[in-house]
Amino acid sequence: MTKPTHFPNELLREQRLRRGWSLDHMADQLRRLAFRLGESGPGVDGNMISRWERGHRPGPRYVRLLRLLYDEAPEELGLASGVENPVAGQASETFELAMHATASDLDQAAIDTLVRAVDRLSREYSTVSPWTLVPRVHRRLWQIDRLLGGRMTLDQHRQLLDAAGWLHILLSVLHYDIADREAAEASREAALRFGQESDDAEIQGWAFEAPAYFALFDGRARDAVDLCVAGQQVAPAASSVFVALNMQEARGWARLGDRRSAEQALLRGGAALERRPEPAEPDHHFEFDTDKFAYYASTTYAWLGMAKSAEKYALQVMESSNDPRRPNFWPGRVRGAHLDLGLALAKQGRPDEAAHEGLEALKGYPPRTWLLRRAADLSQALTEHADVREVREFDEQYLLARHHGAPKTDW
Repeated sequence: MTKPTHFPNELLREQRLRRGWSLDHMADQLRRLAFRLGESGPGVDGNMISRWERGHRPGPRYVRLLRLLYDEAPEELGLASGVENPVAGQASETFELAMHATASDLDQAAIDTLVRAVDRLSREYSTVSPWTLVPRVHRRLWQIDRLLGGRMTLDQHRQLLDAAGWLHILLSVLHYDIADREAAEASREAALRFGQESDDAEIQGWAFEAPAYFALFDGRARDAVDLCVAGQQVAPAASSVFVALNMQEARGWARLGDRRSAEQALLRGGAALERRPEPAEPDHHFEFDTDKFAYYASTTYAWLGMAKSAEKYALQVMESSNDPRRPNFWPGRVRGAHLDLGLALAKQGRPDEAAHEGLEALKGYPPRTWLLRRAADLSQALTEHADVREVREFDEQYLLARHHGAPKTDW
């Protein structure tokens, strides 16, 4: 018996090569598509793709997946159907796809609980030690990982990807706070991937803001500015992250000594903030309000050497964020404002008062990475006043904090 002749499917091969995909990468794309549709994983690999391109016809399920993957009719893929009534065949597939899009083995209440937990963790950043939060964030990410293995609707899949993106951004900042820079960057990259996968522009924007924050306190102000500008291209104009990116950019320009650019960024951030409603949860790490604006402005003006403006905003932060009875209680922000005020006083030739503010910032507080970097600025500004008693006391406290780092306890 003569074996059937198979002619190479150049159309199918052309679609793959047009996208620059290898055989294995195309197989991976088909598996990911099936996953998004809530289907079981297809047993496809690079060898199978190669067989199809050499002329072997895929089964009906794979024809459908290939059509969806490339968004092309079967004829354009060299996969013309032999169904006598193509309209009936298409209708059948439409019903099948509709059923998959609404099928789920997950309890929506479990996803809702997870989303609330993500929100709670983001609000606790302001008052809970990173060593306490990191394992809690890890547990939620493992929970998401397990849930993603089940069958779910497309909307549930997107919700889980969103939750994972927010958790990875939070985890990135937490890792930076405890000086684990490599883990911080890994989490940031994961957040960006999840944001792209779920098409969430806010998560993508925060994935630029986080490394800008790292760069700023690592002494790479130019990198911080560039990251902020790039992030503004993807962040929604009416979002908190758009405000944050402009305010972070302002601090970057201040580090570089460019007052004009810094104040322009402050104005853009302020204008965007005015278009936003007051947040219901101002202690949320990913919300931006007027108190947070004052905090960024105080640092910007302190780094620019504009002492009076820095003092004005630093005092506003201390007043607004120092009361544990208020929803915007943020002790770390208050301590940062003490350092801003200290830097402003040092530039005014008032070293004793400046050192006092530095001591207030470090007193009884397990410092995070950014706080130690800020304290280093004040220490440098007070170098010429080592004979002042308060300056010596501040330097001792600062060196002690650097030596011990941040102990693994709650605040």
